[in-house]
Amino acid sequence: MPSLTRASGWNDPLATELTDSSVSPAGDAIRPPPLREPFLRAVLRVLRRWPIVPIFLASLLLIAAVFAELLTPYDPTRDDLLKRNTPPFWQEGGTTSHILGTDPLGRDILARIIFGARISLLIAGIVLTVGTAFGLIIGLISGYAGGTVDE
Repeated sequence: MPSLTRASGWNDPLATELTDSSVSPAGDAIRPPPLREPFLRAVLRVLRRWPIVPIFLASLLLIAAVFAELLTPYDPTRDDLLKRNTPPFWQEGGTTSHILGTDPLGRDILARIIFGARISLLIAGIVLTVGTAFGLIIGLISGYAGGTVDE
């Protein structure tokens, strides 16, 4: 049975092939190991090629930031000292009215996260715009002048 051997002496199961001449003296066909890769490796390979999870999370963050008023009934800056330090709903004493609980001033944590996404996305957009403009200007100057500036 032909097989490729690496320098370390390890036989690569993916490099073996089943040929007509690969028959044992007893007449039984020698079968190579199955060529299926593990499920987790296949999933990771697909995710590397198509970044589904990051695109989904970024889209979810963008949608939550745009529709913040519709997603949460609470004002992120309004204090309610009677409901301060409420635990998340999955812990003892938590309620579904405040899914992630409240902070020491009684403000809803989920509302603060959703409304905070607006500011984060605004800053990210400004930084990307300024960085793109700066890079474009430097690239144009470097390409036009050439020589020492280009290096």
